[in-house]
Amino acid sequence: KLGTLITQVLEMHIPDEITETLINSKIIYFAGRNNGVAEELTLKANEIARKKSDFLEGTYVFHGIEEVMDADEVVVIIDPFKNDEEKYKDVLIDGIGLKVVAISTRKTIFPTIIIPEYGDFTNYLEIAAGWNLLAEIGINMGIDVDNTLRARKVGHEFESFS
Repeated sequence: KLGTLITQVLEMHIPDEITETLINSKIIYFAGRNNGVAEELTLKANEIARKKSDFLEGTYVFHGIEEVMDADEVVVIIDPFKNDEEKYKDVLIDGIGLKVVAISTRKTIFPTIIIPEYGDFTNYLEIAAGWNLLAEIGINMGIDVDNTLRARKVGHEFESFS
């Protein structure tokens, strides 16, 4: 069942509004529940979408970083707590003017990539949705995601510096 759901999420259509928002952003921030999903997507944003990215740990997004954020940046929130949505809106959208996107098992107040709920395995679906999103960005930007410019990837030839 999990494999079928992952395939479904990897192949689902990402709304153009969401893809365009991230394509046009200068920096993509990822926020989540410190379970590895947002952290991994932060790294993959560099490789797949060739976008600068940062992981906003815990409540960091509400404690100072907003002073250096700009309206041409975007925050992708993975599985936002419902009671935090208005706070994100007040600080990020109303306060800064930047865009916020969510990946969640439910509709949020933000443009949302809705994924199935699958108990303890939902994190795998969240990361698959993030990969799908980043692949859409890369493809739409004409990036050859199979060939990095400088990043070392598994299977790439390694040359010694000596």
